[in-house]
Amino acid sequence: MLNLNYNPKEVISQKREGFLGLLLLSLLAVLLIGLFLSPTIGFYGLLAVTVIAGIATALLSHNLSLFILIFMIYIRISDIAISEFGLPSILQPMIVAIMGIVIVRFIATGQKIQGWSKAMFPIGIYMLSILLSSFFADDFDRAKEVVLDFIPNILIVLSIIIIVQKESDIPIMIYGLLSAGILLGTISVIQVGFNFYSHNFAGFGMIQEMNIVDEIDSMRIGGSIGDPNIYAQVMLFIIPIAFERMINEKNLFLKLVAIWSFVATFLTVVFTYSRGAFIALALMVLFVIIYKKIPIKYLILGILILSLFIPFLPSNYVDRILTIPQSLPFFGNSVKDEVSYSGRWSEMVSAVMMFLDHPLIGVGVNNYKYHYLDYARRIGTDLRGTERNPHILYLQVLAEQGIIGFFAFMFIIYMMFRELLMAAKAFNKSEKYKKYGGIAESVMVGMFGWLTAALFLHLAYPRYFWIIYAFAFAINKIPSLYPYIFSDLEVE
Repeated sequence: MLNLNYNPKEVISQKREGFLGLLLLSLLAVLLIGLFLSPTIGFYGLLAVTVIAGIATALLSHNLSLFILIFMIYIRISDIAISEFGLPSILQPMIVAIMGIVIVRFIATGQKIQGWSKAMFPIGIYMLSILLSSFFADDFDRAKEVVLDFIPNILIVLSIIIIVQKESDIPIMIYGLLSAGILLGTISVIQVGFNFYSHNFAGFGMIQEMNIVDEIDSMRIGGSIGDPNIYAQVMLFIIPIAFERMINEKNLFLKLVAIWSFVATFLTVVFTYSRGAFIALALMVLFVIIYKKIPIKYLILGILILSLFIPFLPSNYVDRILTIPQSLPFFGNSVKDEVSYSGRWSEMVSAVMMFLDHPLIGVGVNNYKYHYLDYARRIGTDLRGTERNPHILYLQVLAEQGIIGFFAFMFIIYMMFRELLMAAKAFNKSEKYKKYGGIAESVMVGMFGWLTAALFLHLAYPRYFWIIYAFAFAINKIPSLYPYIFSDLEVE
């Protein structure tokens, strides 16, 4: 029977997506096997693939270079090259090369470079607050490190936003992220599942022996970051995005990529033993329930299903999670009674005291540690005698940048939520582009999880925050700048 709805272009597009999905699965498997068999050879293979593919895709198809850019940034391949192999940084040259090629291609084809100015406005305000607090910092060299690191982060933001030109670029951006989750998460799962701690997979599987509960110590995975708590925060962002693609992706091979990414990242968050990540994950679920207005019966069913997996959790994981109330006031035990909470109270109070002493511009970016010991002696509860971080992002901003920096930072967070909400609203109103609405919502949930985990962590790796920022503005760039792609609605 003749199919009158046959669309050759659509069939070719689907086959192309299937081929790319199969290629991606195969390539990730090969890279993981290479890192497993020979970390050094595997790393250089991974490095060669990302560099060559990044340049080649920028020359041939700029949107695929977006995949490479996000993948290499998220796995921190440039940092690993420096710390583990003594190589020079490849990130900044790669960004400049890809951006240069893309801009030349845009000029040659007559495409406009759009969407970046709106994203730069909140960044400009925040940058001014950083410069202001740096100028008055007691240790200017420490403050200067933040300023210098800010520049490549903003180049990353601009690169992602500029490269995204049409709605089909959004999944490419998303699968670059999911692929990073697969590489890092699978390594972590192999390490824990098979007690394979003999090497660190060329720096992508760093491990530390740390306290779990009471006097019990165990190995905790840290991925390419090293710190298990921050690593868990980074992987949290991927989980809802992978889950959304796992449910809604039509292409079989890309769905398999999403399933692999979801399982690997979710297990990785569990294997880090991070209590802050556990709280963030629970609040992410609550956020989805409220946002999507999910009936209570489904929540109860989900809890019952998840309870079946408790016997399969890592040893001492449940015991560690049960120590969470000890850190909270009004639940009986003092925070001083648990090993890993030692000094947290002092760090938190010190941040508040720094803010009260310097309410307008703070003590200067990256200067909390410089002042901590002086304040800790005044408080008298921390006997460690070492520089510490505040372990709460929002108190860190208050202490280091004062009320000016805090409001600038909160304005950035507001704009990120606003961009994603606007994108989800616009896409969801269009039957043709509704799938992108689900992606926007999943990114928003992931961002909520990252920001929630920041209640227990300082901003040690700001690059991940700026990647999330770029995602928010890049996704909303399409309905904001190109409303003509929507045939059945008006975009505000």
